[in-house]
Amino acid sequence: MAGATEVPRRRTPQHSRARQLWPEWHNAVVELANGRINVAQRRVFEADGFELVHRYGRPYLYRQRDVDLVWDGLTDDSKIAFERMHPFGLRIIATGDVSFTDLPMDKIRRLAFKYSLLIFRGFERTSKPVYTEKVRELGPIQSWVFGEVLEVKDNPEMDMNNVLTREAMPMHFDGTFKTKRSEDGRLMPDPPTFQIFECIQAPGGADGGRTLFTNTHMLLQQGVNHALLEKMKLLDWSVFTPQNKNFGGEPLKIPLVHRHEATGHDVLRWHEDWPQRITTFKPTSVRINGVDAVESDRISELLTKLLYDRRFVYEHTWTTGDYLIADNIELMHTRTAFSPCTRELWRIHAN
Repeated sequence: MAGATEVPRRRTPQHSRARQLWPEWHNAVVELANGRINVAQRRVFEADGFELVHRYGRPYLYRQRDVDLVWDGLTDDSKIAFERMHPFGLRIIATGDVSFTDLPMDKIRRLAFKYSLLIFRGFERTSKPVYTEKVRELGPIQSWVFGEVLEVKDNPEMDMNNVLTREAMPMHFDGTFKTKRSEDGRLMPDPPTFQIFECIQAPGGADGGRTLFTNTHMLLQQGVNHALLEKMKLLDWSVFTPQNKNFGGEPLKIPLVHRHEATGHDVLRWHEDWPQRITTFKPTSVRINGVDAVESDRISELLTKLLYDRRFVYEHTWTTGDYLIADNIELMHTRTAFSPCTRELWRIHAN
């Protein structure tokens, strides 16, 4: 328009790589069936295979049609709404009378691999036995010395390091110290595939106790350069924590980069160094093998920094009644410290 002043804007990576793209205001956003986001001209998505999603009464984005997002008797009656989370994950909201037991767990399993993290909100509550049996439809449940369901609450008398305390936790994946023998006889982690939580009592807004999830596939794709990634694929690291009632007591050597069997993604295997000075419980020490101490510290510090980088982290504030399913192979997680309160989650591991 004559006389108008164009607002300056930062050029996106697409502009530098592909000059033929139209400016972003001519494009539309699409959520692909694998959970990823893409941008292209609107006419591409007005073809069969995509649907326009509205939010707050306005067009929001296009979504690639996915059979795993079609739930008989629920999505067709508008009892379920899907919201993509940032920077990853899918929030599933019950807009009608829907119970956790109504969920199609075969489709939920596939969605968990696509989106890495699923948050369920507004669903009717169940009893612990019913919850447990429903999770069993997702996959075989991993049993521990305490049974199948861990009541995650402040209970330091149960010797599980700082898991059942109000302390902050290191960034880690569950099952670091659950082991099996590899083909060459090495002791290796054998972590469960999924974490499943039901929030029985959420802490108050100012009490803390949030859970952070980091997508390590995104971290390796966007957070490290190609040379470092190739180097990391050749390295392993050692981790040790003293024995408690459930795990620890034996040093482990673990490859830094692991191939996710279900998705084919490269993912990071790591445990944040947790020295005695920052915990009143048992420490966890880590060291990268095959490099000198200076290089080990450099890589460790970089990984820790990236694991808390907002580009790869979803921070969850619990609401009573939330259900959550996380891909424990692709994601790492931690918990912020919380003040004395009745925060309680029921956690199950499934494969």
